[in-house]
Amino acid sequence: MNNPGTYYPLSILYDADGMPLAYYLSRIEYTGGGGATVDHLEISEREIVVGVGKSQKLKVYAVYTNGNEKDVTSDKGLVVRSESASIADVSKGTVTGKKEGSTRLVISFAGQKLQVNVQVTKDPLISLKASTRSATISVGDTKQIKLTGVYSNGSAKDVTGLAFWMTDDSEVADVEGGDVDAVAEGTTKITATYAGQTVEIEVTVVPEDEEELVEYVSLVTSNKNIKMLPGEEKTVLIYGIKENGEKDEITSDVVWQTSKSDVVDTDSGILTAGKPGKAIVYVSYGQAEYAINVEVVKEKAIKTLTTSPKKVELKRGAEKQLYAQVTYIDNAKLDVTDRAEWTVKNETILEVDNGTVTALKKGKTIITVKYNGKSANIEVTVK
Repeated sequence: MNNPGTYYPLSILYDADGMPLAYYLSRIEYTGGGGATVDHLEISEREIVVGVGKSQKLKVYAVYTNGNEKDVTSDKGLVVRSESASIADVSKGTVTGKKEGSTRLVISFAGQKLQVNVQVTKDPLISLKASTRSATISVGDTKQIKLTGVYSNGSAKDVTGLAFWMTDDSEVADVEGGDVDAVAEGTTKITATYAGQTVEIEVTVVPEDEEELVEYVSLVTSNKNIKMLPGEEKTVLIYGIKENGEKDEITSDVVWQTSKSDVVDTDSGILTAGKPGKAIVYVSYGQAEYAINVEVVKEKAIKTLTTSPKKVELKRGAEKQLYAQVTYIDNAKLDVTDRAEWTVKNETILEVDNGTVTALKKGKTIITVKYNGKSANIEVTVK
């Protein structure tokens, strides 16, 4: 068996004189697993959260008894069906939300089955943030990476345990549920996927004796008193001060704690605001400690939503970052580029992701930006 397909081995029982007494015809589904059979299936999403009218691509993997893994998303033997096509339909590995509600996908391949929950919502996930984009870990140590999902209505949610985690090289670092285990010296990439969004984290594993704790007499921060809106994110930098006055940026090396995780959550310098209220974020490194005051305030009524620029001209293949800003009734302004919902009328002309536009082919189209009931349009011409 060299090629994937269905095979029918024939077994024949002979008597002492070589005469056939009985035969048995069996059936084997061979999918290219190196002679091994499929042990179980895995999917790129632990759960699927998709917006009404939005689509999300999936990947299905077959894990064989010999440990090999194969992407079977496009395999003819893969069967994926929705228990309620009126809520969410599926075709060629793409799930499309039809109306608000919940259903399940049933996935079958090579005699194995897998089910995954599907949630269709009017407030889809618009961005996925990791608590750090790079990490250095000593051999034998473990570091937790947290994921925060930001939704189109401005809310935020810890989705660390819901994401699908993968490592490019398990001999350097392995990952499960956001916990990265350093195995051997080297560098690899950790990937987390949730609700169609993906983030990558570069992991460097160093020898045990390489990380010597530097002594700092005090810690300082780029912002001691912080005001935030629910769902907003802010990056805070932490500096360590040595006895000789030298200052090192050690944001990813300090330990982060919060007095009220429902008000503000934090890891590796990224603060994520929850419900309105006050909290204290504590950072520590060795014996040095520091406290940051955080207040999450209720968002005021929005007067206008504006974009920058309002018209765009691009050459095919070019990229450009666009921005969205709201003005509140008290004339305070806030950049909401990462929190707004970005859509394009003609997706064959260009793509847009959190305000980053990629020109695909010549033509004209409109980008619509929405945030908390306000919307604005941007005219785009691709030459």
